[in-house]
Amino acid sequence: MSSSRRNWDAIVGLYLNPPEHAIVLCADEKSQIQALDRTQPGLPIKKRRCGTMTHDYKRNGAAT
Repeated sequence: MSSSRRNWDAIVGLYLNPPEHAIVLCADEKSQIQALDRTQPGLPIKKRRCGTMTHDYKRNGAAT
């Protein structure tokens, strides 16, 4: 069995049979969605440097 399959089984196992008094949370950041609202404007393209942009984006109400 592959390691990714074992990880998947362990995670699903927590949802199906959580430890006593445990809290099981799930957070979905939707990482595959394009970040349209960056927290800061990017720097423009200059000679010998590509344009840049920040790695973070506005979360629109999601917890940080």
